[in-house]
Amino acid sequence: MGQGTGQGTGQGTGQGTGHGTGQGTGQGTGQGTGQGTVRERVRERVREQSGNGSGNGSGNGSGNSELKMYRQWEEDDFDLSTDEGELGLSQPQNGRTYIMYHGTTRQQARSIQAGGFCQSPDGMLGQGVYLSRDLAKARRYPIKHPENDKAVIKVRVNVGKVIAINYQGHPRQKTWHDYGYDTAWVPPKCGMVRSGLEEDCVWDPRRIQILEVIFP
Repeated sequence: MGQGTGQGTGQGTGQGTGHGTGQGTGQGTGQGTGQGTVRERVRERVREQSGNGSGNGSGNGSGNSELKMYRQWEEDDFDLSTDEGELGLSQPQNGRTYIMYHGTTRQQARSIQAGGFCQSPDGMLGQGVYLSRDLAKARRYPIKHPENDKAVIKVRVNVGKVIAINYQGHPRQKTWHDYGYDTAWVPPKCGMVRSGLEEDCVWDPRRIQILEVIFP
């Protein structure tokens, strides 16, 4: 997900939208009750992954540079099976307003609250603020950072004019804003990120209104 994606995560908009959440390990909540939702299963797996990461010394992630944190948002998704975290989200409609999320550290979340988002200088979709409408994606960022130091910023976004970037090497993958688009959208399960979760990159931080910060 400095400030903004410039401050956060990600991946995760300081991750960079990245930008969340549980699987239940295939034998936990989902199977135990037969009623566990996909989102609950994804959240549980995220907690498990985060716990393993912090146990392996990944707490040092808080010292990473801002650019590395941006890249975590859109590039470091851990693998999920095809039925996890899938919201079936359709393309954001031009001119509409949506709730989105940006995963980051608690310190970066405070900085973003105080000064607002800033553009990431680069990333999978080029410059912009990396977000996601999928809370399951945002909650996972920064990847391998201690769970007790993570935060998710909930925002409201006027997406303006939207373009779908649905495969690596798309001719406008990093230049979409030059063609008059305000938001680039990566569809779920399109092959752009390993997690298969949707991602959004908003060019102008002024389109983003911060609503609240969510802690694990």
